[in-house]
Amino acid sequence: MSLTFTKTQKKYLKEALIISVSYKNKKEMIPTEWGYLISPIWTIVNKVCNKKDLEKYEEKLSKCPNYEKINEFSSKLVEKIKNTEVCVDKDLFLKKIDEFSTWRINESVTQRYEIDKDNRIRALQNFIIYPPNAYPFIVHKGDLGGIVSGNQDLLQHDNSWIGKTVKLEGDCSIKNNTFIYAEHELIIQNCKIEESLIMTRGKKKMSNSTIIKTNALDNHIDESFIENSKIVSSNLKNVDIYQSKIKECKLLDNLWVDNCCFHKLTLFGNRKYKDKTTTDLLDV
Repeated sequence: MSLTFTKTQKKYLKEALIISVSYKNKKEMIPTEWGYLISPIWTIVNKVCNKKDLEKYEEKLSKCPNYEKINEFSSKLVEKIKNTEVCVDKDLFLKKIDEFSTWRINESVTQRYEIDKDNRIRALQNFIIYPPNAYPFIVHKGDLGGIVSGNQDLLQHDNSWIGKTVKLEGDCSIKNNTFIYAEHELIIQNCKIEESLIMTRGKKKMSNSTIIKTNALDNHIDESFIENSKIVSSNLKNVDIYQSKIKECKLLDNLWVDNCCFHKLTLFGNRKYKDKTTTDLLDV
């Protein structure tokens, strides 16, 4: 007899699969409570699934750190599990999924963090973040985060987090699976950031900008709007960027960039670029 999953069971079975595979070689990074509940699920999955299907799933996740694809691959595996003629105790399998589901649901309805007297945040629960074009990141209960001006900066029931060296100032909104990490001080002023991964090495500043569904690695960003892009080691001021890859560039003064791939360019001044590459501009 094949399995029947509720919507909730599908959701948390999929999460158990993602965590098991993404952290297969880093099991010490899985919260103890989660590991205890996920382990029997993964054991049964290994009995239910065809070995080749599991190997293919693990290979796909290792090569594609993109949550939309991870979600797609995991959903397909759940469907295969569901339609497999099970050779295990079906009731036990569903019970273990329900135990993990109940634990995770209880975590999700409580506050994510507290703010200490210095406005630094501390995680009150374990939770998982799915930033774009990156592997899932687990925040552990007790982890120290950055400095906020209040709960309005980082919503209590949202899966987002800022690292210890990040400071939010002014009117900020960090939400929807955003993870921000800095090796040194990163000051973020008056920014709206969602579904994004922000990481920096040296001392950096971001201000008065909106960043959506973007990977931004080691940049200075000011007065800009960025969506569905990857920005690396660049200086951006007063630009709009959509669906582009920008690396080691300086883009300034009212530029509009759409579906472009630029490397080591300095561009400025009231211009629009669409469907262009560095080679296109150098050949002009």
